[in-house]
Amino acid sequence: MKYILGLMFVLSLSFGLVYQSFRYQSTAGLFEDDYDLLFDPARICEIEGSRVWTSLSNLVTGNENLFSNGSVPYILVGGKTNFGKFYPGMVYDHSVDKTALGTGLFDPNGNEMYGDGKLTIIDWDDTDNNGSYDRRTTRTETRSAYEQMKDNNVFLGVGYKLDNLRLGLGYLRVDNKFIVTDPLNNFTYEYTIEDLNTNSFTLINRAKFSGDDNTNYGENDILFSIWKDMEKMSLGLLAGFGLLNYGNKANIIGDS
Repeated sequence: MKYILGLMFVLSLSFGLVYQSFRYQSTAGLFEDDYDLLFDPARICEIEGSRVWTSLSNLVTGNENLFSNGSVPYILVGGKTNFGKFYPGMVYDHSVDKTALGTGLFDPNGNEMYGDGKLTIIDWDDTDNNGSYDRRTTRTETRSAYEQMKDNNVFLGVGYKLDNLRLGLGYLRVDNKFIVTDPLNNFTYEYTIEDLNTNSFTLINRAKFSGDDNTNYGENDILFSIWKDMEKMSLGLLAGFGLLNYGNKANIIGDS
């Protein structure tokens, strides 16, 4: 049976979910998988039986150790079933793309430190030129530099099947966060002088700053689709509207 989509009008341009199957992508859209039908709610009725989709990937609740200055924990889970003439389906995905950036600090070999860096410089002084050190000056600096992209997305849909007519309603929630940890705003610095003759310490300078620049993007979309089945073809309509929200804020706390 041939399928003709008469009109498609969806406001969402930043669809966070993986909404195309590998089969669909690898064949340049020539062949669809059951997963592809999910996002046109009226076509959920075409998926036979019950289905479970999963990324078979890793899900972590804490910070994952970075490999080669990057880490992408990702999980996708979804499914579809039917209750009489109703065909509900859903899919949820979550990912955290974390990349370590250059801190501007360099190790003794001249290599820049990425992610979290710590540099300590110690100078020894013989102030009276008697061959023994009288003073030790210590400068210690740490910096953090990262970029993170956090995605939480969910799609819920239900199809309803009549004799030669299929109706569908769907809801999409997109929640994206882009977090920048700037080394110029995430650092500690301490400068001390130690008198080795009297074993006394003098704090010359100290500073500590921390905080991130956060950009948030949210989207709530409602989708409606209808398909009319005829003898040799089907005609369909997919429409939708969305509510978008965007915000940026930086929370930097420090003292010096």
